[in-house]
Amino acid sequence: MGQYHLIVNLDKKEYLNPSYFGDGLKLWEFAGSKTTIGLTALLTANNEGAGGDFNVPTSNHLIGSWAGDKIAIIGDYQQAERLDGITYQLVEATFDNISTDLMQILYQDRFFSEINANLMNLHEQKQQKLLGIIKCVKIILKSLILKLLPNSTVS
Repeated sequence: MGQYHLIVNLDKKEYLNPSYFGDGLKLWEFAGSKTTIGLTALLTANNEGAGGDFNVPTSNHLIGSWAGDKIAIIGDYQQAERLDGITYQLVEATFDNISTDLMQILYQDRFFSEINANLMNLHEQKQQKLLGIIKCVKIILKSLILKLLPNSTVS
C-alpha cells in the first residue's frame, strides 16, 4: 500500500495535502508535480515580479510565507518520538490545511494554469492510449480463446 505524506510547516502549524493539487500522497507521486510548485511558492524568499517569478498579486499572504520556517514531509508511518511527537494524524487534526487557498492563488499565474492544462491533457492522452491497449488485448484474447476452444462463443 505505501506511506502517505503531508508537507508540514512545523512553525506555523500549516500543511499542504498533495491530493488537493491532484497528486498522489506517496513521495514519488508528488515529486516534480503541482504540489512541489506550491511548495516552491511558499518557500520563495523573493517574488518581486521579475521574469520567471510567480505572477500573482503581491498582496497575497501565502507566497513566500514559509521562507525560513521549519518544514518537514511527514508520512502516516511517522513515529511520535520523532519531531517532538508530531504525527501525520496530529497534523491532519490540528494544523491548518492551506492547500485550497494556495491553489486559488497559483491559478492566477498564467504559467501555472498552462502547466495544469498540459498535465490534464497528458493524463487524458495516457488514458486514451491505455484504452486502446485494452481494446487490442481483448481482441487478441478473443482470437486465442476461439482458436483454443473453437466451440465457445466469446463476445
